[in-house]
Parts: sequence; C-alpha cells; structure tokens
Amino acid sequence: MTVVAVWRVPGLALPAVAAAATAALLAVSVAGPGDGPMAWPLGVPLLAAALVALYWRHTRPTAVLALTVAAALAYYLAGFPPGPEVVPFVVALFAVAAAGRRLLAVAAVAAACLVAGSADALRGAAESWGDLFGVAGTLAAVVAAGEAHRVRRAFLEQSRQRAVEGERLRIARELHDAVSHHLAVINLQAEAAIARHRTRPEAALAALSTISAASREALGDIRTTLGALRATEPAGVEPPVSLDNLPRLAERVRATGVEVDLTAPGPPDPLPAAVERAVVRIAQEALTNAARHARPRRLRLSIGYEPEHVVLEVTNDGAGATAGRQGSGIPGMRQRAEALGGELHAEPLGDGRFLVRARLPRGGAR
Repeated sequence: MTVVAVWRVPGLALPAVAAAATAALLAVSVAGPGDGPMAWPLGVPLLAAALVALYWRHTRPTAVLALTVAAALAYYLAGFPPGPEVVPFVVALFAVAAAGRRLLAVAAVAAACLVAGSADALRGAAESWGDLFGVAGTLAAVVAAGEAHRVRRAFLEQSRQRAVEGERLRIARELHDAVSHHLAVINLQAEAAIARHRTRPEAALAALSTISAASREALGDIRTTLGALRATEPAGVEPPVSLDNLPRLAERVRATGVEVDLTAPGPPDPLPAAVERAVVRIAQEALTNAARHARPRRLRLSIGYEPEHVVLEVTNDGAGATAGRQGSGIPGMRQRAEALGGELHAEPLGDGRFLVRARLPRGGAR
C-alpha cells in the first residue's frame, strides 16, 4: 500500500525509483572489496539530500542539478564506495535537458567529466580514463533522452492545442449554422407581420407564431451547444442532426412565403452521423442565405445518392440579389464539406438563379 501511494503522489514516483536504485548500488558497492571509508555516517546523508532535492526537479531544475552535482562530487572526492552518487545526478540532468536548458546540461556533463578525470589523474588512476569516456557517453545519452522527451511533450501539447482549436471552430460553425437560420426566419416573419398587421391581422398572427417557434428552437440549439461545452465527456458536443430534420427545415422556410420543393429520399444504406449532419447543416445554410438575400419565389432542395457520394443541391430562382456574395455562409459550407473529404460549389446559373452543390463521401471523412 505504501509503495502504491508513493507512485500516485505527483512528483514522488521518480525520486522513489531513484532512491531504490541508489540504495541497491550502495549495498553492492559496500559489499564489494575496497579500502575506502564507509559511506555511513557522512556519505549516506549526502545521497539522501540529493534524492530529496529531486522532488523539485520540475520547478527548479537548475538548483536541483547544482545540488546533485555538489553532492555527487563531495561523495566521490571523499572516497566513499563509488556508484550510487551518480543516480540523483542523472535524474537531475535529464530534468534539465527536458526543461529545454541544453547548454546547461552539456556544461554539467563536461564539468562532471572534467572534475572526475582530474581527480583520477591526481590519484594516479590513469587506467580509469577509458571508463571516463564511457561515462561521458552515457551522460550525453541522458541529455539526448531529455531533449527527446521535451520535443515529444511539446508535440503532444501542440497537438492538443490544435484539437482544442479545431473543436472550438467546429462548435462555432455549428452554432452559426443553427442560430443564423432561426434568426433569418424571425427577421423575415417580423417584416411580414409589420407589413400585414393592419390589412391582414390573421397573417400577422401566423407570422408571430412562427417567430415564437423559431426563437424557441434557437434557444434550444444554444442551450444544447453550451451544455455540451460544459460537459466533461467529448461525446455529444453537437446536437443530434439527421436527414429527418429536412422536412421541418423546408416547412420553416415555407412559412416565410417562399415555395420550397423538397426531394430528399432516404439513403439506400445508413449514413455516418457526421455525413447526415453535414448535409442538413449545408442545406440549412443554403436555404437561409437564399431566403435572406436572394428573396426568391421558389427554392429547390434535392438529395441524390451516387455509389460513393451523397449529392446535395439547393437552387433558387433569384428574384432578388444574388446569394453568392454573402460573408461567411459559403466559406463555412465549403469548410464543412471539405472536412469530410467532399467538395462544394456555389455559382450563378444565369437569369438570376443560383446553385449550391455539395458532394460528400457516403463513408464519412477520408
């Protein structure tokens, strides 16, 4: 239980492993032959101080490295059984390299090798120079491993940030597509109610009823999206949207006085939720743009199924201004189509007509 608890406490897992390795190396070195002084009572406190300092390796890597270097050199120069003093220094060296302080790590390796080599030379241990080169190579590998860890951590953080930004963009697009349609309907119905409230009060009342229903749906979409933003689970970020929404979408546009011809047969095979959502949202945005800006008499919405693609077409008869000049509507539809590996074209057909055509893979993103 104690060991498990230590591993679960942040910052203590690696120092615990380092302490175990240090103790094992100390036991082996003490049991081996040698004429040097015993590590107790001076050597062990030096090792303990270096191990305790490792707890702060993330917040103060430079100070921890300095302390472990000092403890290791003091232990080594005092002639205590060699081996265990290297462990805290190696961990601190890795932490410094992982923190991005490459020059400091390289300088620490060079200084440690220089001091150890000089001490061996002064003590006449010239035969250990070969071992010193091996130690230098090992420490260089530790620095390289720390740098690789830093790069990997930065890559993962960058990927996470990109995912967060992509999710925010997706939610913003979803909210725009849903709410802008409702607001366009509300705007058109409000204008109709104002124009007819004296001559045709029953038509004005119907327009107000449509405004009430559209505003309730808009508030529902906003609550659903904001609720998903507050949720801890990634699932359900977007409200459920399917091809079954298309008739209601067409009916809502008809309530503005525009005739809508809807041809939307069910798919021969079930479509991925992302594809259905994209079809509905693109249709919604295309109808909204046309109703708001082109002021058409008739809109045609059709869905067809190719062997590998779903094809959506929205055409208006262009009774007013062209629908192709609107701000973010067409770029947003195009981004939604391209996110699934599809394509979208929006172009005038002549005689004031305008076409939005989306072609999406039936299997989803590719």
